[in-house]
Amino acid sequence: MPDLSPSTPQTSAPGPPEREAAPTSEAPAARGWVLKAILLGLVCQAAVIGWIVYSEIPAKVYISSWSFSMPGVFILALLLAVGAIWKRLGQGILARRSLLLAYMMMAVSGILSGYGALQIAVPMMAGVIYRANGANNWSRWWGDLPPYLIPRDAGALQGLFTGETAVPWGAWILPICGWLAFLLAAYGAMLFLASILSNQWIESERLAYPVAQLPLEMTNTAHPMYRNRLFWIGFAAPAVLETLLAFHYYFPAVPAIVMKHSNMQPVWFPERPLSAMRPFYFGWSPFIVGLAYFAPLDVSFSVFFFNLLTQAERVYGAMIGLGSTGGGVASNRFPFGEEQAFGAFLAFALAALWRTWPGLRRAWRERHRGDEEGRVMLLSVAGLAACSMVVVWFLHQAGLSLLLSGIVLTLILLLAVTLSRIRAEAGPAWVFGPYRDVSRAVIVSMGTANMGESSIVGLSLFRWLSRDVRFLPMPFHMEAFKIAHGAGIRKRLALGVMFLATAAGILLGFYFVLTYGYTLGLGTSKASPGRVNSSLAIWRNANTWAQSSALPDKAGVPWLFLGAGVCLALMKLRTLFIWWPFHPIGYVMAETGAGRSFWFHYFLAWLFKTLVLRYGGHSLYVRSLPLVVGIILGDVLTQTAWSALAVLINIPVYQFIS
Repeated sequence: MPDLSPSTPQTSAPGPPEREAAPTSEAPAARGWVLKAILLGLVCQAAVIGWIVYSEIPAKVYISSWSFSMPGVFILALLLAVGAIWKRLGQGILARRSLLLAYMMMAVSGILSGYGALQIAVPMMAGVIYRANGANNWSRWWGDLPPYLIPRDAGALQGLFTGETAVPWGAWILPICGWLAFLLAAYGAMLFLASILSNQWIESERLAYPVAQLPLEMTNTAHPMYRNRLFWIGFAAPAVLETLLAFHYYFPAVPAIVMKHSNMQPVWFPERPLSAMRPFYFGWSPFIVGLAYFAPLDVSFSVFFFNLLTQAERVYGAMIGLGSTGGGVASNRFPFGEEQAFGAFLAFALAALWRTWPGLRRAWRERHRGDEEGRVMLLSVAGLAACSMVVVWFLHQAGLSLLLSGIVLTLILLLAVTLSRIRAEAGPAWVFGPYRDVSRAVIVSMGTANMGESSIVGLSLFRWLSRDVRFLPMPFHMEAFKIAHGAGIRKRLALGVMFLATAAGILLGFYFVLTYGYTLGLGTSKASPGRVNSSLAIWRNANTWAQSSALPDKAGVPWLFLGAGVCLALMKLRTLFIWWPFHPIGYVMAETGAGRSFWFHYFLAWLFKTLVLRYGGHSLYVRSLPLVVGIILGDVLTQTAWSALAVLINIPVYQFIS
């Protein structure tokens, strides 16, 4: 395979500078901080997960799907303030490494209880039993569903949908244990894979990691940003603007400027062929532009360029009659964006793994040296193999063949690698994946005529795991390794702490979702209907697939390979021509929610950064960083403060982003 190394052109803007040298290991006398930091992290985890569940189930504010833990950033800021007031704490349990270790625990675990993860999984488990009836005949699947993953007592499940009852833990304890084992294996495989890749991405390729820069800069003691006037100017601007929006929600007479993207296609382009640009998002949010400012110039340019290019493809298709009524299924799917995106995601991940292979092979040859890197490499390879076998076993027990189980796991891990790479280079506020999730991709590509009903049921049982890839934790794992590297936290310690945080996060997530679900009733007007609707849609889709005899998708598969080919070609061209301006990440993101939603944010970031570098050079760029960090932090803390207020006094608040 040719070398696809994406060496960054010299015209790309540099990433945030390393402004504080990090020690490589802790002194023996200082190792007592680890236990205290872990205990602090566990307490903060519980606060974050409870906050997320109590905010999202009744649809007050959605805060779990961002590329960084918004509640975690808020708690980190509070702890920093406490440490600044009580100097003894600031030099002890609230020292930099302790705070960052606690933040890492919050970041990798909070996502697991979000509205696209356990909040969907719990009603999905219960719904196939409680909502089964003569019309849908879901009871025919009960024999195919493992009893250690699905609670079987329909009477005990009623309260989850009707509310005002205590949790019947006896009915849930076995499924919780089963899902804990499966999720620890699935998320553990991502964690160990992230550990294997992290040295190459962090030390060899020196990727920007825009999302990881926020907690690192917040805790930077060598050059505290709080002493910089530009930081406070940047902080104040979004804080004031977002607060005005929040008050405008309650008192419309308060003037406010809307700062979020909206679909402008019905307003700007109501008629064909321009109406084919559906959706066409336009708008801006301060912290999303700030995150994009950290990305290299070629990345930010490519994100908005390829989004506009895909919209132009749709307009061209409409001009020549594609997508019109009566054009046929294949015509209506032009330009097959779903397939192009899925193929590009897989190719991008395979190329990233290929680039990493020489470094991995060298580390494996030197694994007997006995140093820290060699031990962590051995542990990570063994952990990845063990976790993968456990996941394959669970999938096989649910009705999938061993081959199909391996394919599903491989596809999920490849999607997770691409998501992690996008976050490491582009740093979008959300990192959406292809609209075709893994279970659907397998069923559509193979055709239901070639699959047994037990395989369809098994794929549906685990579909929630990759249905919204924003809730896959591997990108958080990668950023946590970057944070650990920047703070001088040993990699083996970071690995163990993240695994512990994952186990605790799963258990805490089940506890909060079940207790709050049985209190409110997920099927009542007190809770957002999205949880139940999305979970039941999984089983309705399974019913449709099981009753159909669809053939493999011959029309879409070529476009999937086209997406992969274009992605690989863009990578190769970057190695051949140093002036090549197009980064493959822009193409990979173009047909996802991130590319469509944030293209204008990346345009603004590209424009500002280009002007700064052209007229002020690298020195002006470095001086501008406190301003940008202030904008990000001011926006995030203001939004999270209103979310906390919503939970504390039980009121709805303005949805700042969407």
